[in-house]
This record gives sequence, C-alpha cells and structure tokens, in this order.
Amino acid sequence: MVSAGGNVPDLCNFTFAAARIHLTLERPLEIAGWIGSVFRGGLGVMLKKTVCVAPREECARCILQHSCTYAAVFDSHRNAADSVYGSLREIPRPFVLDFSDDNFRTMNAAQRTFRLVLIGRATHSFSYLIYSFMKLGEAGLGKQRVRYRIERIVQDTPGFETRTLYDANSQRRIRDPEVARGSQFATSPAAVIPRIHLNFRSPLRVKSGGQIADHVAFRTLVGSALRRLAQLQYFYCGAPLELDFRSYLQEAETVRTEAQQVRWVEWKRFSSRQKTAMNIGGIWGAITYISVPAKYLPVLRIAGHVHIGKLSTFGFGKYTLDVEGENECSGTDRDCSIAS
Repeated sequence: MVSAGGNVPDLCNFTFAAARIHLTLERPLEIAGWIGSVFRGGLGVMLKKTVCVAPREECARCILQHSCTYAAVFDSHRNAADSVYGSLREIPRPFVLDFSDDNFRTMNAAQRTFRLVLIGRATHSFSYLIYSFMKLGEAGLGKQRVRYRIERIVQDTPGFETRTLYDANSQRRIRDPEVARGSQFATSPAAVIPRIHLNFRSPLRVKSGGQIADHVAFRTLVGSALRRLAQLQYFYCGAPLELDFRSYLQEAETVRTEAQQVRWVEWKRFSSRQKTAMNIGGIWGAITYISVPAKYLPVLRIAGHVHIGKLSTFGFGKYTLDVEGENECSGTDRDCSIAS
C-alpha cells in the first residue's frame, strides 16, 4: 500500500541505530587515502577472527552463514531464490563508519571520534562489532600498526538522549543503543519548502547517465537516497518499500538547483579483496535546492544518517540538511541546522 497523504515512501519498517566512539591513539596515524577504508578493512578482519568457527570455508558456501554475524554484516548475499533486486551483483552492507568530523588523510590528535551506524537486524550485532574494534586497536592500524584504545562509547541515535554505552574506566559491559524507526521522520507531504541546503561532509559518489556525477540534480540525489533506503529496508528490515517509484521521482525533476559549490577529490586505494589499486573520488561541497515538496524530507533526513552513493560503508555520502522555514530543528535530525 502507499502511505496516506499522497505518494510517499512507507518507511515505517526502516530501523537503524548509531553510536559515537571515542578513542585515544598511541601516536599520529597517517595514511595515503580515506581513513574509513583502513578502519573498515581492519574491522572485517577482526570480526571474522572473533566470530568465525569455519575460517577455511567461503561464507557463501558455509552451512552457518545464516546465523553468522560476520556473514550478516560483512559478507551478505541475496537469496538466490529471491527475484527481487535480482540484477544486483552485491547487496548493500548494513553499516556505516562515519569519519566526517576527521581529516581523511590523518588522525594526528591523541583523541578522536567516529560514528558507527547499524541498519535493521545488524543492530543486534553491535557488541560484536565494538569488541572487534577493541581487538583492532590492540593490533594496530595501517602499515605503521598504530594502536588505539576505546575510551568511551555514547548513544548517537537521532531522537534519543545521549547516554553512555561503554566506559573503559567505569564499566565493562557494552550496552546496545536505542533504535530509530522511519516513522519518526514523517512530515506533512502537502507543504513546499522554499529552500533546502545540503552540506556534504564526505565525498559523494552517485551515478547520473551511467557515470559518476560531478554535479547532482535533485532527482539524482533523491533517486540515490531512495534506492539505498529501499534496498536496506528489504534486505535487513524485513519489508519491501511500498511506493510508486516512477511518479515519486518524476515529481523530483521539477525541483531546481539554486546554487552548487562542489569540488572533486580523489586518491588511490588498494583493495585487499580485488588485490589491486584503484582511484576513488567524489564531489565535496554544498548544494542548495529551491521549491522542494516536503514529501522528500523523510527520505533525505534518514539518508543523511545512513549515507548515500557508493562506498557508504567507508563513510562516503555523508551530508547535513538545512531546511528553510522550519521553526526548530527536528528531534530526529541531530545534524540539522535551520536557516534563519
């Protein structure tokens, strides 16, 4: 069914949770590329060492894959008998490592933070991932093997009060963060917003016309966000996204770009899975759209937390959203900043 109030996405089943992790480095860490790729690669190795009982088996062929935390988070596969999204080579992973508050080439301060976001049933794996991060800190990051210690973890789920989930000095238990639901982001679809401003906090890689875009029309932005949310909800939240997609995206084509100040950033990354070096990049900057139907705000607000585009698990595709004409920042949008 299509949600009441017009053709708007039914995101009631979409769930996610977030936590901010505070750590102390033993010495500065310098890398050649995006810091999130180093953490993501190390996390995958440590998580597999932590939970895998059949390390010589390929995940896709392992009889335990449907009950394995590593397979569920890092090596997810579409059911071969399921024809939905049958054209996907890989399904999206249900987590994001958000390093948008850090320089992407170095972590040179002793104390740093980053954000871990888990989607759908992956929220149940929070403690396993935190433990794996702890083991990664003991082993060290990058070629320099820079070690770190997790000092504190606090809840960062939008719509909930900040509370301590772990403190190295006072508690050993790891508490789970609260879970946000898509229904928390609902808004009246009837209004038209005079202006919205997106500030990209990490590189954005979305395709337009089959190519990675160096400028982003509103329809391209919404299409990328909607596609990601629909796939995450289907594979990890147990429900398809009910919507007339064609009509929803056609209306997005009427929204105009008022201003766009973006630049292209790029560097090399070595893929341990593909055993090859590759160039990765995306746009970074700000875009302002005008006369935006309010029906698009829930999608944009949720996507701002779970990111959009390629390499989202590394932390790419992070943005904050300013909405002109609102009197106060929504309690579900921790990063929003309302224009006066």
